[in-house]
Amino acid sequence: MPYERIVGLEVTDQDGYTQYRTEMAPLLDAAGGEFRYDFGVARVLRYLEIRRRLFEPSVSSTVLIAEYETDGRHSARP
Repeated sequence: MPYERIVGLEVTDQDGYTQYRTEMAPLLDAAGGEFRYDFGVARVLRYLEIRRRLFEPSVSSTVLIAEYETDGRHSARP
């Protein structure tokens, strides 16, 4: 059964954390794992401000086309 863990981090040394991820990736890959999500709160907040300012006034409605569960396998990102 697939297992996921989502953890929030406060990264204080971006270069060190980047090196950690680089060195951990082969170990995770060998165990069938991966780092899936990588986003910074500052980037998300910037996105929300841009969305509020530009997307919301420009789009009157949205339609959700699909929503589904996956089998836990994910394609590799480029």
